[in-house]
Amino acid sequence: MSPTPRSPSSPWLASLVTQSSYSRQAARSLAVLAGGQGGKLLLHIGSTMVLARLLVPEDFGLIAMAATVISFLVLFKDAGLTSATIQQQHLTHTQVSTLFWLNLLVGTALSLLTLASAPLLASLYNRPELIPMVAVLAAGFFLGSLGTQHDALLRRSMAFKRVTVAELSSLALGVIAAVAMAFAGFGWWALVAQKVVQMAAGAAFNWLLCTWRPGFHFNWSEARSQFAFGAHVSGFNFVNYFSRNGDNILIGWYWGAASLGVYAKAYDLLLGPLSQVSAPLHNLMQPLLGRLRDDPARYRAAYLKVMVPANLAMLPIAAIMFVMPAQVVQVLLGPGWQAASGVVMWLGLAVAVQLVGSSTGFVLLSQHRSRDYARLGIASSILTVLSFCIGLPLGIEAVVMCYVFTNMLLIQPMLYYVIGRQGPLGTAAFYQPLHLTLLCAGVMLPALLAVTMGTAAWPALAQLAVAACVAGLSIGGVLLSTSNGRSLLITLRHVVIHNLLKKA
Repeated sequence: MSPTPRSPSSPWLASLVTQSSYSRQAARSLAVLAGGQGGKLLLHIGSTMVLARLLVPEDFGLIAMAATVISFLVLFKDAGLTSATIQQQHLTHTQVSTLFWLNLLVGTALSLLTLASAPLLASLYNRPELIPMVAVLAAGFFLGSLGTQHDALLRRSMAFKRVTVAELSSLALGVIAAVAMAFAGFGWWALVAQKVVQMAAGAAFNWLLCTWRPGFHFNWSEARSQFAFGAHVSGFNFVNYFSRNGDNILIGWYWGAASLGVYAKAYDLLLGPLSQVSAPLHNLMQPLLGRLRDDPARYRAAYLKVMVPANLAMLPIAAIMFVMPAQVVQVLLGPGWQAASGVVMWLGLAVAVQLVGSSTGFVLLSQHRSRDYARLGIASSILTVLSFCIGLPLGIEAVVMCYVFTNMLLIQPMLYYVIGRQGPLGTAAFYQPLHLTLLCAGVMLPALLAVTMGTAAWPALAQLAVAACVAGLSIGGVLLSTSNGRSLLITLRHVVIHNLLKKA
């Protein structure tokens, strides 16, 4: 392999930090990512509350219809090459330049495919307004491909402050554009503008914050191994598309835009908080665990130190969504969205275990088990789509109910088996983050039910505020009363004091 050239871009191509600094850098990176995701969550909630009151469910249904094509093609926007860049131990300037031009070629092709699909999508749903909507969204593939390798290099180097700045800034610009256009009466065009502005701004910020610049190099022999790795990732993304979007396709076709808008926005209330936790975990853990895969003890320790508190952090959200769905919908979406309450309730039941399942990706990829990753995607996607088909004739609430039970009873156990049959983690360690979660849930759920009955006459916002306090006290009580809980609190205290507050 040719040596990395000495140039201003070389620091982005260097290997990750030495093992002696893993713990400190991981703790600080997690703090930065958590802060960034907190900001993104606030923007997400704020924009949801505003846009849900300015637009109608049918507007969200139309953008969800367009997303059935966009979400499919977006799976191939980087051909898995960003994961290959993050996982590669050593990189050369020629390798990354080759991957950049491949990404740009893929992005251009996907833009053209999206344009070609617009009339077919409009015919499928009998909604002609989908043609201009999809045509404008097509530009996002080309714009986004310009910054994919820069983003991968930032993540590979664990430069998460810069990643966070890019993500927050682009998201904020997209939200500002959407709210401004919604106020001006542009309807669903506001949602289109939000996505296009966010993708364009994201690419621009990645170029600004990562000083690496592509050369006019294209060497297939040097990039072949990364492309093979990326092919397995793309294979997983391909089959996983049907489990992530099959419900939208079926509901939009069977029940129409209004029902799809209600369903999609209810699902967004789940996906918003979950992605704000799972995204930073993936960003941090994939490069970190990739460097620890030859040290099983440290690999397991790093996984558990992050996943146990992360899973507990999602529990209050899941419990409140399950026990108080009508209040959640009333506060976040406003009047006219009452039909979303049942969907929110069933999704809340799945959130508590969903985070552990979402770690499958970075665990398998960090162990270079991309083939297992693709096979697991096929099996879980088949089960998920079958659950959608079973519930579809009974309504949108039945669709999500069937999905929840399939996920909890079939898909999650399958994940534990595949993870544990080889590699440094093992099934028991992969399952361990759920131990404290289930114990805390056993205390929290009765307490929240009591809050619901005792505050029934209160405004919805006041009920949710009390419920959040009770949920926090329930978790704190369980942690203080169990040995594992006290150990977790001591560990968190050590991380905050010795890794976050003290200078290196």
